[in-house]
Amino acid sequence: QEQLLLPTTYYHVVFTLPAELRRVVRANQRALINALFQAAFESLATLCSDPQWLGGRIGALAVLHTWTRTLEWHPHVHMLVPAGALAADGRTWLASRRRKPFLVPVRALAKHFRGRFLNLARRALPHVPLPQIPWGKRWVVFIKPAVREPQRVLQYLGRYVHRTALTDKAIVHCDDNTVSFTYRDSRDQQRKRMTLPAREFVRRFLQHVPPKGLHRVLKLGGPLFPRVAGLVCVS
Repeated sequence: QEQLLLPTTYYHVVFTLPAELRRVVRANQRALINALFQAAFESLATLCSDPQWLGGRIGALAVLHTWTRTLEWHPHVHMLVPAGALAADGRTWLASRRRKPFLVPVRALAKHFRGRFLNLARRALPHVPLPQIPWGKRWVVFIKPAVREPQRVLQYLGRYVHRTALTDKAIVHCDDNTVSFTYRDSRDQQRKRMTLPAREFVRRFLQHVPPKGLHRVLKLGGPLFPRVAGLVCVS
């Protein structure tokens, strides 16, 4: 993937589902994880196609992440997105023209994502009632520029691909009845210890093993950025 990176700024974009939907997504992963990927990319691609922002077709590398630091179920998608798009001719590169690091407005993106995901979910599971979500509740989406090299973001995302939820060194004690592990609390950044009954620990851990055949990494947008050579850059 590092060999496919373009010589441009990249953005790290994260789409998170609200707590009300987590249980139904876990129970219907084949249908709703795919809907999560699709809704995230299509909402971002729609805004990026607007000439006010980029005015072209984008591509992205997306990685599924399902756990919190305490192993709770928390599905969200990380994307690595170039700060540019392809024009309609398929070879002209439309670079972001904004002076400050900016891709698209986050609030508008969150609204697009909400509407697209709920629409796809209802179509995928017409007989499954979706939980009620307060209309005023904001869906958490954030965008930040990859200030360091995009390779660092790839390394960060790669850790989600080759391991699930917890490293061996985080487990500090276990016996027939309990398992203790350490984690970093995102609220105060302090290292803390949690002890769970063995059955609960196993339940939390195994819920992050995806169903057979479910993809956790997707290259979205089709063959939009096959190589750098041949692109005409427009600043």
